[in-house]
Amino acid sequence: MRALLVCSCLLVSLVCISADLLTTLTMIHKSPAFHQLPPSEQLLLVELMSEAAADQLHAYVSHIGMDRLIAMMAHLPEHEAGLLLKYLNAELQQEGHQGN
Repeated sequence: MRALLVCSCLLVSLVCISADLLTTLTMIHKSPAFHQLPPSEQLLLVELMSEAAADQLHAYVSHIGMDRLIAMMAHLPEHEAGLLLKYLNAELQQEGHQGN
């Protein structure tokens, strides 16, 4: 019973992390700052949303490189970039724990 409760709590927390990242990405996508990004960085943000929803961030970040993500975040307002970095990190850690 205890193991089931722990698994349930872990699942709820993982869903919350994913939801927070997707919420943050959606917020950025709807912001005026998104429309000021170069088209390649707009596409990167949309792809990031898709990969986050599919729990495939590790593979995506490995494919495009963290430098490209950081360059895109540098064009976002500080608050949005900070939120994105926070939830991106949490999502990547969550994906890493799922593989163990």
